Amino acid sequence: MRDDFKNLFKDGLTQFQNGKFLKSESIFLYLLKYEPKNFTLYTYLIPSLINQNKLKDAKKYSEELYQLSSHFKETSLIYLGIISQKLQKVKESADYFHQSLKINPKNYQSLLNLGVAYHKLNNNWKAIQYTKESIKINKHNSVAYQNIASYLEDENQIDDAIEYLQYALSINKNDYNSIHALSLLQLLKLNYKSGLNNYEKRFLSSQQKLKYSQFDKLSLNSKIKGKKILVWHEQGLGDTIQFSRLADMLSELGGIVTFEVQPPLENFLKKQFKFEISSDVQNKQFDYQIPLLSLLKYFNIDENNIPKLKKTFNCDKDKFLFWKNLIPLKNDKINIGLAVSGNKNHKKEYRRCIPLEKFNKFTDQSRIFLIQKEISIEDRKIVDQNNEIFFLGENEYWNDFTDTSAIVENMDVIISIDTSLIHLSGSMNKKSYLLLSNPPDWRWGHRENKIKWYDNVKILRQNSPRNWVGLIDSLRHLLNQVGDQ
Repeated sequence: MRDDFKNLFKDGLTQFQNGKFLKSESIFLYLLKYEPKNFTLYTYLIPSLINQNKLKDAKKYSEELYQLSSHFKETSLIYLGIISQKLQKVKESADYFHQSLKINPKNYQSLLNLGVAYHKLNNNWKAIQYTKESIKINKHNSVAYQNIASYLEDENQIDDAIEYLQYALSINKNDYNSIHALSLLQLLKLNYKSGLNNYEKRFLSSQQKLKYSQFDKLSLNSKIKGKKILVWHEQGLGDTIQFSRLADMLSELGGIVTFEVQPPLENFLKKQFKFEISSDVQNKQFDYQIPLLSLLKYFNIDENNIPKLKKTFNCDKDKFLFWKNLIPLKNDKINIGLAVSGNKNHKKEYRRCIPLEKFNKFTDQSRIFLIQKEISIEDRKIVDQNNEIFFLGENEYWNDFTDTSAIVENMDVIISIDTSLIHLSGSMNKKSYLLLSNPPDWRWGHRENKIKWYDNVKILRQNSPRNWVGLIDSLRHLLNQVGDQ
């Protein structure tokens, strides 16, 4: 029986190391029935559960391990901290890591995870402090340097962040997550040559997955005239709109382009371009494929040669009239199309969203239409309290971007954080204001106030991270000028 146990344990370990967590879970659960006091089994079972997001079970076994073994209390607390973090119970998570450090102040994993917790608690400097403590114990963990870079970037310390990513890569040159993070900062600093070279390695990181590898990737040496080329969307709706002009450039070179886009954009973009637009390219054959943002490198785009849109995007006239009759536009006020938040699951949503209450005073001279699909509990209260703010996200007639574009066309001005709305209004040549966090997404440049992607979009940037006060005041001043015209 002992030999059988050893062989089964070895199999469970192999399954775990190969990322087959359901199989490893099954094996370690089976072995625990026979050796319930073999606490090493818990140290593989619990991570197997965490990696499958079976957090309730993972917590149960972590608490069990904590109670049963005095030697594994530190390990149990770390597991509980990680589980709490995944459950968005960040303060509870930090408490677990602090408890584990009372047992062993030199546990670099606890220090590293504590850094992550404090970052989520909006205390980047404390996050950096604990992560640096972890580095003193383990100087060869590239993740620690990568994390510090992320915290520094969040505080707009871009040059220092780049330096820490270079530290990470000096430890592990194949740390593709660090390479990806470095590429974004290089692009932000307008170092397009190095940035785009590194950005091409994004599919080797944990950030994105490569699709359609069954087709050859389009390269500079590819003969494209008359060839069937698939350009596929890879990120958000805003990216698809912003970089669609690159697919147009490829079509002009003689390629038979099919542009795969997200379903909400399909009908709208079909009316903007002559090449094929589709949200479903399954079972179709192509000579080449290329991810949309790889066209930046293909066309050698940098801050000095950003291509203009060939033509302004237009909305459907019938849709325009439909929405004009549907929404309560005001003749004696400025009709503002506004977006203060986007996808709540966006990695940087905490940085870019703005409380709607900051726009309450705007309704003295404006009527506001929230052009976004979701709304927070706090913002909904503002909508309910202010008769001049209308939330369109729950309107049954708003189906896709043919509707969104018609709504935009009915507005006097668009005001938006960095979401797809600003790319749509920019492409439609609608007077627009982009309210940009500090630091911003790389697509807008670090300190460049003159936007080059859209001529009609004026950028207003935060003076300091997570501080919208001065920016909102500047916006009100600009809108006063619009109202006086």
